Amino acid sequence: MKTEIESMLEQTSLGEHDFRAEIMAYINGFSHVILRGGGGFGRVIGKFLLEIGVDRNKLCYWDIRAGELREINGIPVLSPLSENLDREQTLAINCLNNHAALGARIWDRVLVSEKHQHYIQGMDLFSALICKIKSRLETRGCFNICERSNCKRLLGIVVKKKPHSGSGVVPDRLVFPSMAFIINQKCTLQCAHCNQYMNHFPEEGSIHFSLQQIIQDIDVVSDALDAILSVSIVGGEPFLHPDLPEIIEHMSSKNNFGPLTIGSNGVCKISGACLKVMEKLNVQVRFSDYRVSINEKQKKLFDANVRKLSTRGISHFVASVAWSLPSTLTAQHHSEQHKIQLKKNCPGLGLCERVANGVYYPCPVSCTVDSLHLADYGSDKVILDPRCSPEEMREKIRAVQAAPFYQCCDYCGEKDRAALPQPGEQGISLRYAHLGNKKRLPSSLL
Repeated sequence: MKTEIESMLEQTSLGEHDFRAEIMAYINGFSHVILRGGGGFGRVIGKFLLEIGVDRNKLCYWDIRAGELREINGIPVLSPLSENLDREQTLAINCLNNHAALGARIWDRVLVSEKHQHYIQGMDLFSALICKIKSRLETRGCFNICERSNCKRLLGIVVKKKPHSGSGVVPDRLVFPSMAFIINQKCTLQCAHCNQYMNHFPEEGSIHFSLQQIIQDIDVVSDALDAILSVSIVGGEPFLHPDLPEIIEHMSSKNNFGPLTIGSNGVCKISGACLKVMEKLNVQVRFSDYRVSINEKQKKLFDANVRKLSTRGISHFVASVAWSLPSTLTAQHHSEQHKIQLKKNCPGLGLCERVANGVYYPCPVSCTVDSLHLADYGSDKVILDPRCSPEEMREKIRAVQAAPFYQCCDYCGEKDRAALPQPGEQGISLRYAHLGNKKRLPSSLL
């Protein structure tokens, strides 16, 4: 159940009503306002609050880097939960924007445990009061700061079903915050702890999915859903796919898809055709930075790709990646009740949908278990059959989402998921030997 302030933020973001004055009055009504997170997003929120007249003395940031940051926008930075403030007179705003939807869930639980009753998501505040985009063509700016997968303003722009005229009633909608389309199972690296398990596909499984299949999947998904706020193309390594320009063109033509991101390791030649289409369309490239683990030749290629996109003005960013040990994908033989709890408590639930080679998967584990042929759980996937009507496909996807648990939850919940000090370490790990290992990739792939 949404609170009154959450409803006002949502309706203002969607363009259904204008509650800006009421929202600002709500914020000003508190004696203390906490901004959780002092990164780029938190800085923008803090600056905006000062501009609309919120008393600087009411404000403070909570950030684990408090000793380093000290103050932002002239606002003090304190360690999270370090002050014992009057909960009734305190508003907390979540400004953690790295995977905001996931971060929001975790932060919500912390605040509830600390008995904070008044809190809002910074993403909701940003989309209601700060963001200026009004059309899909303007969403290139979405790459600069905010989290597209949690943006109500973007939802109002791309969603198919609008409120019924004059009634304020919104039809039943099927909207995904994000979805990744996997286009191949080939990669230019050989990461020992790859969470896509690229080292463990047999040679016959190391393939590019056909352009015809990918376009069909895009069409079926677009017809069945009302909107996907953040769409990504992943692999493997997407830039290896010979038909990537056509895939980008087709995906970008879908008006109910939000901005498009391509996830890459940066160690692959990027064709002139790809550069041209990315420059023309609203596309961002997310480079995962594994330079600590790759050789000098690969580092030079990575740096050259970053410069190439910068020169052309193509939106991109280099992501420092924190890795933890992926699951060994060994069946844990959980009880049904435990699998129900695992799904209920999964922080990525509803945020990690996958489409691969004609199949929709509700989570990455279900996709990997099926793709590696470890098990065939029909209840954990939907075949994207173009012969089904959009309504039928919609209900199939809803049914999978509504399941109390997934059979593939049996491959989750391992205890030894420690953080890894070095992302992208190259080689073959015996940890996954039971999955089978393929031969080292030929250098011609570079």
